[in-house]
Amino acid sequence: MLRVNRETDYAIRIILALAEYSPDEIVPSARIREQMEVPKSLSLQIISRLAKLQLIHSYPGRNGGIQLAHAPSQISLLDVIKAMEGPLSLAGCLDNNQECSLAPGCTVQRYWIGLQTRIEEDLASINFQELLKNQLPTPSSDVQ
Repeated sequence: MLRVNRETDYAIRIILALAEYSPDEIVPSARIREQMEVPKSLSLQIISRLAKLQLIHSYPGRNGGIQLAHAPSQISLLDVIKAMEGPLSLAGCLDNNQECSLAPGCTVQRYWIGLQTRIEEDLASINFQELLKNQLPTPSSDVQ
């Protein structure tokens, strides 16, 4: 089954939540964690990793918090997935350009390559500004 792991899903949520704030605003990580329902134990690890990978800035201390390191329009779903999980690979024969013993005559490998290319292109074309713009209202925001 093809599926992004739980940490990647949470990382995407964190980036999406930060995209809602002005670029110069430092947001308490607890606010983002609660808003996006990310467990505290995982949020600290994910925030640390996103900061190390320079997708966000992290400011420790009492008045600290987190903020995006780039404009939401400059961060794609592919960026976050690759940062959290490494390169996309639909089949073992596509890992790190490994040679397939059946190539070049392997018809399946050609389809894997094409499919993987299309998936990467789609994920690269979806940025967080676009996701934010197309976000549906949450049930709690509809109630007034």
